[in-house]
Amino acid sequence: MNGIKALAIIMAITVLVACEKDDRVKLDDQNLYFEYVAINYAWGFQYLHWVIDREGNVLVNPNADSIIQINENDIKNGIACFDSVLYKVDRKVLDYYINLIPSASKGKIKCEDQNRADFGGISFSAFYRDKIILISSESDLEDCTNKNLEAIKIDNWLKKIHYKIYSKK
Repeated sequence: MNGIKALAIIMAITVLVACEKDDRVKLDDQNLYFEYVAINYAWGFQYLHWVIDREGNVLVNPNADSIIQINENDIKNGIACFDSVLYKVDRKVLDYYINLIPSASKGKIKCEDQNRADFGGISFSAFYRDKIILISSESDLEDCTNKNLEAIKIDNWLKKIHYKIYSKK
C-alpha cells in the first residue's frame, strides 16, 4: 500500500511540474492583434494605417488626414477608428499568428542606424495583454527588428498581407 501511495505522489508531482502556464492568447480577450502604420511628411503628407481585429478583418483608418495613435490604454477601444475592411484573414491562419505573440513579446529588439532622406517611418506591431509589441520598424534614422523567431514569422506574414492589399495587379 505504501508503494502505491508513493507512486501516486510521484505521479501527481510529475503532472504538476510538467504542466506549463498556457500563454496562448484567447481570441475573445482583445479587439486588436496586429497593426501597420506608415507616416511620411516629405513631399506632402502621407499616412496609411491598418489593424487586424479578432475576426481576421484587416481594417483601415478611412480618414487619411487623421493620425491615430493606439497606445496601451486604447488597445481595447482603438478599433473604433477603423471601419473599412480591406481584406479578411483565414481564421486558422489568424489563430496561428495570434498564438506566436506571447513568445514574440519576449524578443530582443535590435536597431541599426540608417541615413535615409524623405523615407518617413513604417512599423508593424502586435498587441498582447495591453502591451504593444514591436515587430519591426524602419525610418530615416534607424531600422529596428524584434529578433525572436516567432516575431520574425509574424513580420514576414504581415508584410505579405500588406503586399497582397497594396500591390498593383
